[in-house]
Amino acid sequence: MRRYDFWMGNVIFLVLLSISNRLTAQPDFSSRQKIAGITIYKDHKDPQRKYYEPSGLQLKRTGSGAPEFDFLDMRYTGTACANDVGEKRFMSLVSFGVVRDPMSSDTLKSIEETLGFNRVRWAPLPISKIQAQLILAPLDTNEDKVVVKGNLEASSNTGLKASGSSWIERTFAVRLSEQESQILRRQIQEKQLSISLSYTYYANFMEESAGELSGSPQLRSELSENLEMLESINAERIVRSDVLPIYIDVEAYPKTVQQIDLNEQIPPAYAGIEVRCYDFTDGLRPDLFMKTVEIEAKSVQGEQIITVSTKFRSSTSDLNVVHLSFPYAIYVDTPMRYRVTEWKNTGERKTLPWRTKSECNALIDVTTDIDVHQYAVRHLELEIDHEVLSAMTYDTAKVIFYFTFDQKTKTKEMILDLAPSEPLQHFKLVHDKGAQVVYSISTENNTGETRQTPFYELHDDYMYISDF
Repeated sequence: MRRYDFWMGNVIFLVLLSISNRLTAQPDFSSRQKIAGITIYKDHKDPQRKYYEPSGLQLKRTGSGAPEFDFLDMRYTGTACANDVGEKRFMSLVSFGVVRDPMSSDTLKSIEETLGFNRVRWAPLPISKIQAQLILAPLDTNEDKVVVKGNLEASSNTGLKASGSSWIERTFAVRLSEQESQILRRQIQEKQLSISLSYTYYANFMEESAGELSGSPQLRSELSENLEMLESINAERIVRSDVLPIYIDVEAYPKTVQQIDLNEQIPPAYAGIEVRCYDFTDGLRPDLFMKTVEIEAKSVQGEQIITVSTKFRSSTSDLNVVHLSFPYAIYVDTPMRYRVTEWKNTGERKTLPWRTKSECNALIDVTTDIDVHQYAVRHLELEIDHEVLSAMTYDTAKVIFYFTFDQKTKTKEMILDLAPSEPLQHFKLVHDKGAQVVYSISTENNTGETRQTPFYELHDDYMYISDF
């Protein structure tokens, strides 16, 4: 009993320490400055604490120089699960490793000397969310590029971040449709695989509350009162947006492409199960510290029950998807089951009942049901007037949303694509149920000149912008 109490006490201590570290991280966006190519920020309250922006991504390579890249081209002749027995089908999975350079102590020391800092406590800028998508060149030059949303996953401890450090490597994984797979097959036939990874880092900042208000008298009155009560607001901003080009010489590295048969069973080591949890990315459960997921399936050999598991943590909120593989082959059309355990910030643990996963669905989503929590999750669609776009004299434009979440005032930015390939741009917004949301549009040109409209009340999930 004493050993158990000691273990639990340490777990609770580490949980509270993690929470404390996250709450004390308050980078100030207005203090940003770039020194020797490195963007740094001051802390909103602590003058001795500084943050540095993480570096961009590079394709991971082995010691011999081979790219850590896998294109699994799976073919099957139909399964009872999909009700297409005898039909020739294809499905595929692309995964590759990415790395970023750690910040050296010599670089930080040089920045300190340049700016005249003393006794600085450096920390990586806490990244709250990462958006990543694969960009494929179309087979026909007259067609638009193909964009496939994927995720950066932590395949090992180097994909997680510890206190005072930042993760070094991640794995990008995404399933491809038949059309998307065909693009890669055509490139492979030409012995040159060429794709791109587009990625965006987000971080939360403390900012001074400001903004001209427009709308109903009641709206202006309520927001004005909130602005007067708040010295600062928590805003999520984009801190880096970049594209990583990826070129694979298939002849030099033939192992980067594999073809496997997938019929009534999933082969071992194939990441056939995708688990999602957006509780921490979208901040839907501020009361949670961690969520664990256990999955049970029946193996083909001996029909033993095989269990795999994964974790989602508040300290790594940018990790929301993981692809799991089983150590042995398992049946496709045999029901699996899974259960979720929730760990609260107080140390309380709650294990939910086992649930059966649909035989034909490779996806398990353990995000808290929308009816359970007190937040509204809105999927916004935004369209820009093309005549307005053609007359634009600004280089960047963004929509700034102002709302409350967990009874706290927050802002969130949506960077607009001024050369969109699709007519609608999509954006997810999470706020308190029943709370009002206002927005403003901000533009900036290459000389730094900015323009911002007044704040307007958001009524619908469809937004048509005809005025900047």
